[in-house]
Amino acid sequence: FDLAAAKLPVQTTFVKRSALAFCVTVRHARRLMRALNTVGVPAGMVWGEMRPDDRTSVLAAFRSGQLQALTNVGVLTEGFDDPGVSCVAMARPTRSAGLYAQCVGRGTRLHPGKRDCIVLDFVDLSDLDLVTLPSLHGSPRNVDLDGERAEEVAEAIRQILAAHPGFEVPPEAITLQEIKDRAAAFDPLDQHVDLEVRAISGNGWASLGRQGLVLHIAKGRKLTEVRVLDRGPKRRKTRWQVWWNGKKVATFSTVEQAVEAVDYEVGQRGLSRAAHESAAWRRAPVPPSLAERIRREGIPGDARTRGDALQLVSFSESWR
Repeated sequence: FDLAAAKLPVQTTFVKRSALAFCVTVRHARRLMRALNTVGVPAGMVWGEMRPDDRTSVLAAFRSGQLQALTNVGVLTEGFDDPGVSCVAMARPTRSAGLYAQCVGRGTRLHPGKRDCIVLDFVDLSDLDLVTLPSLHGSPRNVDLDGERAEEVAEAIRQILAAHPGFEVPPEAITLQEIKDRAAAFDPLDQHVDLEVRAISGNGWASLGRQGLVLHIAKGRKLTEVRVLDRGPKRRKTRWQVWWNGKKVATFSTVEQAVEAVDYEVGQRGLSRAAHESAAWRRAPVPPSLAERIRREGIPGDARTRGDALQLVSFSESWR
């Protein structure tokens, strides 16, 4: 861990900042401490097997400002509280969002004269979930406020989601204007069915986004709607629910099992031709009553056929 070789702006980063560094091993912590001292940052270290008196002395020197940085191994993740800490260096990997939050949390205490906390991520942990200012107000955690007030951005996003059922804010860093642009271009009919489902079924399954799938079957004046909905925890036998004309009739552990079961039942009821994706009724014009419903309920999307119109209505209903 050679800070000098890495050409990091160490002195600029640590100016007037008390810093904690979380390391992998005692040897790692010792080497990082020496590297910091070498580049002019007074640093000490603490570890689990350290003598209590020595640890107390080092912590006291850190709190008094004699030491500007502390390296540690599994000691300062909890039970340590120094609100003056304004820099956290993550030099150890972890898959635990909870542990990551504990480490970063050492630098998030309020303190007079403290404006922020710098987190130095040396091991690519920034994709772990942490509470951010946007998420405190109900926005996705990676929203870039771009100088706007957090509560105003959150309210704008709530209005966008309400006006565009099924639209989801992407997980990457994104501004409010970018969200508005994507929402304006969002079309539920562009949601494609997974290739795994396409591979096992020739029926006209349509996507409901992450909610699941829907299959419409029109035979004569009778319209049947079958939904396969994602309603349970992963790896549970009851995760995927099959709803036939509004009534739950079965549950399955995978979407493929649910689709195969529905397709089998469709065949048993003599509905295979009407259920197929190439069924002629799907390309028929939108019935006036259905067009009026879409207009009246303000359902977004441009439906040019009866099949598309039914998908738009089902998509909107599934997100209410």
